[in-house]
Amino acid sequence: MLNSFEPAPNPLLSTKLYIPHQPLYHVTRERLLAKLADALQCKLTVVTAPPGFGKTTLVSDWVRQQDVAAAWVSLDKGENDLLRFWNYVIAALDPLMPGLEKKASGLLQPSMTYAIEGLLVWLVNQLFQLDHDVVLVLDDCHVLQSDEVHRSLSFFLERLPKQAHVCLISRQEPPIPLGALRAKGQLLAVEITDIKFTEDEMKSYWSLQTGAPPSDDDMRLLAERTEGWAAGIQLAVVSQRAGQSAALHHFSGNHRFVVDYLMEEVFLHLPDAVRSFLLRTSILSRMNGELCAAVTLDGDAESLLRQIGQANLFLIPLDGSHYWFRYHHLFADFLSSRLQQEFSKETALLHERASLWYEGQGLIEEAIHHALAAGSYERASGLIQRIVSSLFKRRVLTTLYGWLQQLPEEVAARPEVLLIQAWTELLMGKYDRMPRHLAQLHAAMAALAETGDPLLLRMGEEVQIIENFHALITRNFDLAIELIDRLYARDDIPEQDSLPLLLSLGIELNEGSVPFIRGYYGFDGRIELAWRHHGIYDAFLSKNGLQGFSYSAFQRAAMSELCYERGELEQALQFAEAALLLAKPVKLIGAYVPAVIVTANILRAQGDAAGADGAMQEAFTYLRDNDSLDSHWHGALSAARTRFELAKGNLEPVRRWVVEAEKTLRPDQAYETLTYIRALAATGRSAEALTLAEALLKTARQQSSLMTELEALLCLAALAHRQGNDHDAMLRLHEALTLGEQQGYLRTPAVAAHEEEALFRRYAEVRKKRHMPELQTGVSFNYFNRVLLTAGMQAAPAPDAPPVHTLTARELEVLHLLATGRTNKEIAAALVLTEGTVKLHLNRIYSKLLAKGRVQAIQKAKEQRLLKP
Repeated sequence: MLNSFEPAPNPLLSTKLYIPHQPLYHVTRERLLAKLADALQCKLTVVTAPPGFGKTTLVSDWVRQQDVAAAWVSLDKGENDLLRFWNYVIAALDPLMPGLEKKASGLLQPSMTYAIEGLLVWLVNQLFQLDHDVVLVLDDCHVLQSDEVHRSLSFFLERLPKQAHVCLISRQEPPIPLGALRAKGQLLAVEITDIKFTEDEMKSYWSLQTGAPPSDDDMRLLAERTEGWAAGIQLAVVSQRAGQSAALHHFSGNHRFVVDYLMEEVFLHLPDAVRSFLLRTSILSRMNGELCAAVTLDGDAESLLRQIGQANLFLIPLDGSHYWFRYHHLFADFLSSRLQQEFSKETALLHERASLWYEGQGLIEEAIHHALAAGSYERASGLIQRIVSSLFKRRVLTTLYGWLQQLPEEVAARPEVLLIQAWTELLMGKYDRMPRHLAQLHAAMAALAETGDPLLLRMGEEVQIIENFHALITRNFDLAIELIDRLYARDDIPEQDSLPLLLSLGIELNEGSVPFIRGYYGFDGRIELAWRHHGIYDAFLSKNGLQGFSYSAFQRAAMSELCYERGELEQALQFAEAALLLAKPVKLIGAYVPAVIVTANILRAQGDAAGADGAMQEAFTYLRDNDSLDSHWHGALSAARTRFELAKGNLEPVRRWVVEAEKTLRPDQAYETLTYIRALAATGRSAEALTLAEALLKTARQQSSLMTELEALLCLAALAHRQGNDHDAMLRLHEALTLGEQQGYLRTPAVAAHEEEALFRRYAEVRKKRHMPELQTGVSFNYFNRVLLTAGMQAAPAPDAPPVHTLTARELEVLHLLATGRTNKEIAAALVLTEGTVKLHLNRIYSKLLAKGRVQAIQKAKEQRLLKP
């Protein structure tokens, strides 16, 4: 199964962050440097041209010549993994903003449903603090194919401060919205028409490399054949230096044919040893002398690398010490093509040697790549299993998914690989194939059962966990409860040490929700369903002695919140303390912070304000000590403390929090947004609070997030009451209480009652006097009084008896026919009346019964025993 091999926690390649050196022979292109100077006036610069036009050389020259504070990332296909991409961006910015990478660590902890926006908002806010310009250069952007990476980059660009600039180098225009930036003058585009070499630049380049200016004939051919293409010019010069001065006369057409022809001319005149070395090392995306020696079995590899560099054969250094190199992409493509022609049978062996070398260096991801290329699928599968825990932790899912897709069926169908495939797709949100994967896993378990394989038991645990979380994340709550029932009924659970469970994945179960039960793990706030599920889960943990298993911290945190909402404070505190005890040592912050908040809420409800403040302060210290002060968990904890300040009436810290929240608040952060709404209202910004609360209520209803809906309704009721809109306040509060009673909420409405006593007293008065008939149904008098008593208020008096209005005999006849569902026309025909007379009788009936319409009139009539119930 998933084993314990753990590579470096953040295995970033420093060579990808290195600003490329200028070539040995380099022409400074002043006209383009002048154009690029405008990049510091724009948010985005896009340099686009086909391969070989010198895009990277141009931008790196500009960065060095102008002494621009620049962060550089040379991208490859691995950066289609969202977190890996932003990990590299942050690592590149770290030297310019010391400590940035360390601060970001708390925001890069993936959860079951990770949202990147929190990290990006934080990063933008860090850039706002700069007092100088900084440029982020992303080279080879054409390798990015991930929609989520492109969306995140667009999100980032939209919010950049004026001192931050992005430069994208690509073979084609990136698929991000550029129109708005162009319209605002915030886009600088450098395209092929700009970047082509002029005749003067060609002459300078030729003279620099050959020591003499080109003849008029050579210059004419150079301009005509290469069309300003830098790679073509370089190849022509290399041909000239190699004694192939007539080469320019023999090629024409597009650049692909040019490069093939010229490289053939250059390549065929190289010594056999150099040619062989070039071909065999072309399988490497980066290389050094040791790696080349291992692949080619040539002990002279270091010397050959130096020789190739001195010959200017498209070898590019990747670091300042000239330890790592790569071939120019065009040259690498040419060599790969030649390798297949000349040594195709040897290619797999070359990849296998590279894989073994990388494995020996602990660079397992590169080892997997080459093992797959070698067709060593058994080795590749084993290597994947060695580092899958790290891949999940770093959410390197796109890369992992691509590797799994390359495995042949006989390897991919193995139970241990199927499990990785299922977890990968679950975490990627690819739910459509989960039923198929689960069916395959059950079939594999059935086959194992016949052989008595010990793998069966552990595999059964994994499958049940995958099924359960698939049900929860896809909101199939009935199935989730059925599955937890099945789990509890089992009597063959293995020992705790044998359970890989979620510990192997190293991910947070909390997607960022506070309280935890607001999210999928709490059935989107359906606490009656969540209580049933987690109650059974609790019994399962007790039955099997798993209370000490670290990942049960999440379940303990959920149970503490559920008990708190149900008003069972002592039990809630016990569960919260258990969650803290389990979560704190292993840094399960998604369980730790919610447990701290519920603990503080309980202590506050019990009158221990000092204890509540102490619990919060201890949590802030814990987050600081674990480099999580910039995480969204710190933001949630700050919002919780702000709620305490609001309750105390301390508005100065509330105002300070509002200023900070405005920089980081995201729409998906319901707890923080609700705190912000309350803070706005308390600081005199009620109109803004009202708009935001209405928008949040709409979103909550669209997403069927019941806890957020409940709290939004309570906020709207309080806002309406403060503005003197009595009718709307009563309706909103009635909606909230109806939802609260249906779902079993007690503490949330009770806290609102404690803080908005006048609103709740007014509601009690309106209900007592029956001023609004629509408030008399939907919320039981018993539930409302439980809320008041929990809030420390006196119980409300029972509503006045409904007024008794005597209906005439004719009105009773109309009422009875109305109750049978007949229309006005049908009632008129039955009683030999006009429809107008029927309407008059109905209006009198509605008035006497204090009803609004047919349905309510029938209900009121049954309450007053005018109709049979």
